[in-house]
Amino acid sequence: MKLSDLPHFQRLFLADGNVKVLRHKDSRVDLWDLRNRGGFAKYQDQQSWDVFGTARYIISFIAERYRYAKFVGVWEVLSKRKKKTRGYRYRTRELRGFEDLAGRLLVAWGELSGSTVKATRTSRSSCRGTR
Repeated sequence: MKLSDLPHFQRLFLADGNVKVLRHKDSRVDLWDLRNRGGFAKYQDQQSWDVFGTARYIISFIAERYRYAKFVGVWEVLSKRKKKTRGYRYRTRELRGFEDLAGRLLVAWGELSGSTVKATRTSRSSCRGTR
């Protein structure tokens, strides 16, 4: 089953289709603790390279064990700018309507991490401590 098959996510794929699915992994910080304290969006909005690309929507997961990832939430990308030093800064807003899946939807990430998903205009990237 694809994310685009789930009713929660269908509106994103139908409205625009320019969706990026990210798997965050960072050994320096407890990302779930950061999420619970309200700092995850700020963390996610700073990347060392143009991770979001031209995506309009970001579906975020946090790595769990070796081959799994747990759903965090969905963000709309409002703008991006290249930092003077290195990396990119994005301005996003979290979308409502996904709260019942946050922390509960677990996906098998497997060997495809970092590759393009075969769904139309959807890509999947792995973010490993890229701040």
